[in-house]
Amino acid sequence: MITNYHELTVGKYEAIMEAQHRHADNINRRNLAILSILTGRPEDELLDMKVPQFRKLMDKAAFLRRPLRSAPVRKSYTLGDMTLRVVADIDKMTTAQYIDFQTLAKASDDRLAELLSCFLLPEGRRYNVDYDIAEVHHAIREHMSATDAHGLLAFFFRTSHRSMLSTLRSSAATLSRANRKKNDPRLTRATIELHLSILSLRSGDGFRTSTPLLK
Repeated sequence: MITNYHELTVGKYEAIMEAQHRHADNINRRNLAILSILTGRPEDELLDMKVPQFRKLMDKAAFLRRPLRSAPVRKSYTLGDMTLRVVADIDKMTTAQYIDFQTLAKASDDRLAELLSCFLLPEGRRYNVDYDIAEVHHAIREHMSATDAHGLLAFFFRTSHRSMLSTLRSSAATLSRANRKKNDPRLTRATIELHLSILSLRSGDGFRTSTPLLK
């Protein structure tokens, strides 16, 4: 049975999140589904257990009540037979790579493998060129721990926000200088909107999977 976040793979994390959504209104069914994922046992087999035995298994799942902590980010990860390097600099991403990252970042938690594959690439390869990205998804789901995944995602969300803030601040400064000369109401509105965007981004630096998975 999986008893800590380091043993919990991305694939099983995604399965737990899916179970959370599927059984949002039924805590008993939700706990049964989560325990089935952690133990690898069918739900029918768990239902046949004596209550004390089931409670012992639930006690072992108590780690899900604690926040998911980040592991340090590494330069590369060996996942099964595949070694994937980390694209650590957002400025070195291709446009397709960055668009996919932004799109998937807004998606549900059951697509973490796809999101991680935006900045985990086979050595010497460009994003989604000359390799099967589905194999990368499989390697991440089967072999990457939730703690490693959380560390990577938290790092990239922070890096992305810093990059966007830097761009917005530069643009706001440019508009302000231009507006001092022209005093154009349109430039004033654009500058205000940029500053509002900056304030909004400054408050959104975290990563949502730091919350407990089991209530």
